[in-house]
Amino acid sequence: MNNRDKLIGLLAAFFIASLPAFAQGHPESHAEHARPPAHGPAPVRGNPHPVEEHRNYSDAPGHPNKPHVDGGKVWVGHDTGKDDPHYHLDHPWEHGHFTGGFGPHHVWRLVGGGPSRFWFGGFYFSVAPYDVGFCDDWLWDSDEIIIYDDPDHIGWYLAYNVRLGTYVHVMYLAHNAEGLQHLLWFYWARARTQLAPFPFCRKSLSAPASPSSHATLSVSSCFRATTGVNTSATEPR
Repeated sequence: MNNRDKLIGLLAAFFIASLPAFAQGHPESHAEHARPPAHGPAPVRGNPHPVEEHRNYSDAPGHPNKPHVDGGKVWVGHDTGKDDPHYHLDHPWEHGHFTGGFGPHHVWRLVGGGPSRFWFGGFYFSVAPYDVGFCDDWLWDSDEIIIYDDPDHIGWYLAYNVRLGTYVHVMYLAHNAEGLQHLLWFYWARARTQLAPFPFCRKSLSAPASPSSHATLSVSSCFRATTGVNTSATEPR
């Protein structure tokens, strides 16, 4: 056997040995062969499913223990009705409505962020606090998602992960140019807690009457003065 044959044999052996590891790194998902839902869930009528803190969503062998869609039709887990306290909002739609497009004809690729704030196509969203554990396997810089209306929980949309077949409740935050102003207002309470120790910020972080440009500039100036970060920079798309 010459050197060339030995080299080909070694490469073939390496390739075969690497197949199991490759398969482990890319497990088959519940949704791999399922079509995305044609539409969102129907509103719950009659007796809703009782709200459970530790509910098992795995309705069949191999199905995820998370809210998911079966066969592109059945929204497993979306059956607790409009009175589910996990999705109650005192001020629904406080950041406006999403206008980018709904359903399987509008597939969006995530380009950054995480559950508390993620974005795609210039649109910014946040996952419902109760649902954060349901998206712990999402790839926030590459997964494709589809947005659907939620007919029961006012102020929320449903984000369906095409790769996994699971979904979570999400809140619309802002779009591009209006993003900085609304996001700063959204995180004002957190900023007040974290930046209050700085003397320059005590006056800046007094509660504004509305998310005006003046209030935005006040918090933005405080943030820039204490961190050195210019918040006027555009978020990555």
